[in-house]
Amino acid sequence: MANPSHLRPSWRQINQALSSPHPAYIARANPSTSYHRGASLRPFHTTPTQSARPRQSPSVRRANASSTPAHLSLPHTTKGGQRLDRDGFWWARIGRDPNPMLEDFAAIAPILYQASSNHGLIPPSVTFNTYKNVSEQLITLAYTEYAGAFNIKTVSTDVDAIFRIATSLVPLPSGPALREWAKSACARGKSRRALVELVNKYIEIDSVDIHRNTEWIALVKDFALKDEYPQAIMLYAKILTWRGEGAQAAELLEEKILPYIRASPRQPQNPFCDITLGGGIDSPLRLYGLAISATKGIDEVSKVMERAALEFSEPIALTELAISHLEGKDWDRYEELMSMAATSGYKPACFYLANYYLRMSKGEYLTRQERAEVIRGEPTGWMKTLEPLRLWIDSIVYNPLDRTAYRNLAKEWYMIAQIEKPTAALILAMMEREEGHITESRSMFERVSRDDYLTELPEKAIRQLDQNWDDPDYEPEYPLKFMPVG
Repeated sequence: MANPSHLRPSWRQINQALSSPHPAYIARANPSTSYHRGASLRPFHTTPTQSARPRQSPSVRRANASSTPAHLSLPHTTKGGQRLDRDGFWWARIGRDPNPMLEDFAAIAPILYQASSNHGLIPPSVTFNTYKNVSEQLITLAYTEYAGAFNIKTVSTDVDAIFRIATSLVPLPSGPALREWAKSACARGKSRRALVELVNKYIEIDSVDIHRNTEWIALVKDFALKDEYPQAIMLYAKILTWRGEGAQAAELLEEKILPYIRASPRQPQNPFCDITLGGGIDSPLRLYGLAISATKGIDEVSKVMERAALEFSEPIALTELAISHLEGKDWDRYEELMSMAATSGYKPACFYLANYYLRMSKGEYLTRQERAEVIRGEPTGWMKTLEPLRLWIDSIVYNPLDRTAYRNLAKEWYMIAQIEKPTAALILAMMEREEGHITESRSMFERVSRDDYLTELPEKAIRQLDQNWDDPDYEPEYPLKFMPVG
């Protein structure tokens, strides 16, 4: 039998393996010439060879298949519970079935378009057909794809316009989630407004190192210094201030922002014209005050903050200025400034003012009329004859309120403050219970006490309230420790 030349080495190896009386020895001596692997020469007392990992169970394999890939891991969690990746982006789809949201959009699309056009939310060049088409594609993408730059650019390369359209869809049931998805996608596509909002939210996360220079913070710096985009300038000044580089931040604000701001009684209707990103960044003057705090004296900082409060009605500055009047017991000025801050919708100011009015209704603080009487003193001599006239004038000038009226004012401010202050919701429930509405107040208490909503109060106190709430003879004390007035 003839053997082809290219098969001879293989035939020779097989022949040697079969004819040798010691095949294992041959395999160890010349392992490259044999596929037979002999016994190991490792001493018996050493660690045994690791066996291969056993095959995973079907349930584990299914869980791994449905989980987020390793490169999409989400190490950061915002205060609202949103999971973000290491750079602050949201990758996940917002759901599985886009049809319900598409139906909701189709029902009110003309109304959304008209309202967005009137407020300047979408560019004037966007027609209704374009708006409808882009919105439908955006909704479908958000339910079927990750929030990536490539995916969003399949709709349009104008990512700034897409982000504006996504913002106009917020009134829909899943509109806020859609906007978050679009914000991450458009930011990756280098939309200036979307990226500024995303980075501003990212640096607020507790686990983020503010000194870490990411690709996206570098891009914000380019938008600020090269493009001179106002919102990017504000954000970059904020980052510099937080990094301890206040002098550089102050110089940037002095050159690019402060010369161009003017006081106005109106808030911008178009959120894209708001330089503070809807309160996400401090007002220019307050940010400037924080920037110069390390290099200039307290008097200079106080002047800047006072100007921010009185000239620009900046809510945080108003609140801080009101609190500063507590040291001198100037309650009239405190109430005036805190009311201005609360009227602007600033929730901490609403909470402080509600606490002040409730504690006043309990007799802890004097009312405005009582303070005026203390200053005036007891009338003597012929002044007593004019006392009825004085009381009549006071009733017109001061419009005095009794303590029940201050209690009602406190309830109104608590109703506004409870959106961001869980303690306000609890106090509101306690006030309802105090008025005899046991059943209604119980449902209010259960809503506020579930899901660890009341993290500020001790768990023991919450448990005691829960156990005794339905007892009409039980009179709980208000948590004054958690009811500050400033």
